[in-house]
Amino acid sequence: MAADALGQRFAAKRVRVLQKNFDAQKWRDVLSQPHGQAWLEQRLMALRAHAQARARVAQTS
Repeated sequence: MAADALGQRFAAKRVRVLQKNFDAQKWRDVLSQPHGQAWLEQRLMALRAHAQARARVAQTS
């Protein structure tokens, strides 16, 4: 439980930093390129796989 609490706290801090430094126009420019779209698709697939794995673990607990 302590590890989860620390993880949430560090994640919240990371999100705040990302929000502060976010540049929408830069992301639009990158994602308009084929390599940017491929990068995003790879990241989304990895996040989906991670979420599915966590869901399976939660079901067995």
